[in-house]
Amino acid sequence: MNNQIYLGLDIGTSSVGYAVTDEQYNIKKFHGEPVWGSVIFDEGELSDTRRSFRTSRRRLDRRKQRVHLLQEIFASAISKIDDRFFVRLQESALYRQDVEDEYSLFCDGEYTDIDYHRQYPTIHHLINELMTSDEEHDVRLVYLAIAWLVKHRGHFLSNIDIDNLDAIKNFDKVYESFLNYFIGKGYDAPWDCKDIQSIGDVLKSESGVVKKTSTLKDILFNGNKIPKDISESFPYSREGIVKLLAGGTYKLSDLYGKEEYKENGSISLKLEDDKLIEIASSIGEDFELIVALRTVYDWSVLVDVLGEFGSISEAKIDVYNRHKEDLGNLKYIIKKYLPEKYKEVFRSDNQGNICKYDLYIKGNVGDKKRINLEDFSKYLSSLLNDISVVDEDNELIAEIQGKLAIRTFLPKQKNTDNRVIPHQLYQYELIRILDNACKYLDFLNDETDGYTNRYKIEKIFTFKIPYFVGPLNSHSDFAWLKRFPGAEGKIYPWNFEKIVDMDESESEFIRKMTNKCTYIPEEDVLPKCSLLYQKFIVLNELNNIRINNKKISVELKQQLYSELFLKQNKVSKKKLTNYLISNNYISKGEEDMVSGVDINLTGTLSSWRAFDRLLTNNILTESDVEKIIERSTYSEDKNRLKKWIIDKYPNLDMSDVKYICNIRLKDFGRLSKEFLNGIEGVKNGTDEK
Repeated sequence: MNNQIYLGLDIGTSSVGYAVTDEQYNIKKFHGEPVWGSVIFDEGELSDTRRSFRTSRRRLDRRKQRVHLLQEIFASAISKIDDRFFVRLQESALYRQDVEDEYSLFCDGEYTDIDYHRQYPTIHHLINELMTSDEEHDVRLVYLAIAWLVKHRGHFLSNIDIDNLDAIKNFDKVYESFLNYFIGKGYDAPWDCKDIQSIGDVLKSESGVVKKTSTLKDILFNGNKIPKDISESFPYSREGIVKLLAGGTYKLSDLYGKEEYKENGSISLKLEDDKLIEIASSIGEDFELIVALRTVYDWSVLVDVLGEFGSISEAKIDVYNRHKEDLGNLKYIIKKYLPEKYKEVFRSDNQGNICKYDLYIKGNVGDKKRINLEDFSKYLSSLLNDISVVDEDNELIAEIQGKLAIRTFLPKQKNTDNRVIPHQLYQYELIRILDNACKYLDFLNDETDGYTNRYKIEKIFTFKIPYFVGPLNSHSDFAWLKRFPGAEGKIYPWNFEKIVDMDESESEFIRKMTNKCTYIPEEDVLPKCSLLYQKFIVLNELNNIRINNKKISVELKQQLYSELFLKQNKVSKKKLTNYLISNNYISKGEEDMVSGVDINLTGTLSSWRAFDRLLTNNILTESDVEKIIERSTYSEDKNRLKKWIIDKYPNLDMSDVKYICNIRLKDFGRLSKEFLNGIEGVKNGTDEK
């Protein structure tokens, strides 16, 4: 052991190779055996799959909690007329021979499930009737409608005012947000078109991808060819953007002009969220473009779902009626011209033969996989293309084939398009149902614990645990929730704001989630958009620049900092060399003399430019801006951020507050303020600082 040895390791994701040698690289021996070999083990797996299961489980648990709270409110009133109603609901998934009741909803003798489904073919028929009629209805019907709305309450991504739902169909704000993505990145607009209304009309029209793409090209580029060049000023494919917005597919590598994305294949804005999440994990920040495009595409889908109607239920009833009409027409054509195919299309049997229509409507049946709208439309088109019809059916077959071509034939109420429906549309329906029901169901107006039952129902619907509050069990080791002094008892949706101190909980969340400095582990890191952190990144890059292998002067660094970085969102090597040429630091043709920089410099002073007016006019100090940037980086809730800014900086105008809330600030760096600005160095061998 007195002799030196070398240990070599080859560390991989599923194995570790090793070898021990002497100073002459001869393999050493141990117990007579050469000391080299490998250890093989299973490769580590990402937690994405488990995370998705955990997320789904929590979502379903919270849905069950909402329904349970709703049942507690309705229990007393329903038990007076039907004490087994909730029991039947609980047993509705079981075979009827295994339970006591013949039906799963109504067993009144004169009114059973058969009568219910005949009167209300879908839940939307019931919801629409309760919304539009103030006549007295069975309390069980009211419960069924409200329970469905509480279960399927839509997404919470839109800040639409419940009193101004017409804004949902307004394309202007959606389009403005889309363009702001490029402006915020410092890029050119994808096109110069002022006819916003025409763009929105094309996107929401019921036409195919090819026709939409062609029409958009005519509007956006005056009928000219779409520019295919990808440059620093616009590093994306305009052709790809147009095609994706039209509902088509496009290769990721061509969209971004990056060869490394070839393995990701093509993308479509119709893809389900799980697939998009996979793509997001592969392309990182570039996925922000897909988010911006998806916002516009989702608007067109939502407008298509709503159609000309003012509520979701009316629109869904129209879908039901259109499906019923299309189904009747299809059966007529198949029976008349393709009777040998009728069983294949419409009849399933007990021998395991599942018809195509059932696989389209019901999904997976046994070992048979579901057929999606795209495949079902292609299948029907192939059947109908070769038939010859009599003159009286020409118009009908043309109508069917036209709908199949644009995938609007036999529309379903339950499909992936429902993901774009915001909760405000369902909340509007809930409020209208409660307005009518409160006139004849007195218990909805009863007050307990200082809250009416109607108020509790509305809070159950709208309640969402803020991400910064975390687990509501304050005794858990993983919880950081803070209650108001003396606020005890169980937390419910309707008393949440009176028990939970959200400001303190958010502060505790920030302290809990902050990473630590790479070099001073006890210090919190700075946001990437921090004024100090951005200044450090830019100056650090300037230190690496060489002209003819010589460091640039401090004077030139300051010039580049103030005259280039403070004025440009992104600084490329070309912009840098052009500046050096125009200021006589190098001559034209000597660009290769500049080294220490890649194609683009990663540093940016975006925060300095964003807050320049407020800093220059002494409205905010640098310390104030740093606090705002830190808070905004953590906070996803713009309303809470707005409230916090107003409380902390009352001297700000509301226009300034709105401006600050719209600044894009995200992510954290690896260094702390103490490391960058709190350590004083000394020159080697002296006491000079």
